[in-house]
Amino acid sequence: MKRSLSSLFAAAALLLVSSIVLASDGATYAEPKYEDKNGLTITSSSISMSSDRLVFKLTFWNKSDKGFVVDRDKLMLKMPDGSMKSRYKGMMTGWGMAGSTHDIPAHGSHEVHIEFVVGKDAPASATLKLDHGIIQEGKELSFSDYTATRR
Repeated sequence: MKRSLSSLFAAAALLLVSSIVLASDGATYAEPKYEDKNGLTITSSSISMSSDRLVFKLTFWNKSDKGFVVDRDKLMLKMPDGSMKSRYKGMMTGWGMAGSTHDIPAHGSHEVHIEFVVGKDAPASATLKLDHGIIQEGKELSFSDYTATRR
């Protein structure tokens, strides 16, 4: 009985891992170079599909003399067909473990991960809209778009 139970758990784990791998087409995106004249630089450690989500793993660099806040809930993703997607908040946010805002100190940086549900088919390109969601001294700053193109 003990052996059949462990075999059952092993089979269930294999099935779960297989479904996760098959759910994603493994699409990756070119990491665009981004530097704004107002002191914002964005670098990417990865932009890729995971299941039905497009995941941006970015570092926001603040080269200005004043700190700012990135509010992930206000950043939107523009799809090639013009539709807009809100950020996927996931389990951790629901439990209060991952807030929507990140403080970026003057001349500092911070990693910011953002996920968007885009469906099973990876889009040819996707544009992170930066015209809302970056706040400095209580005012929203407007930055140019950050566009990722599928490799």
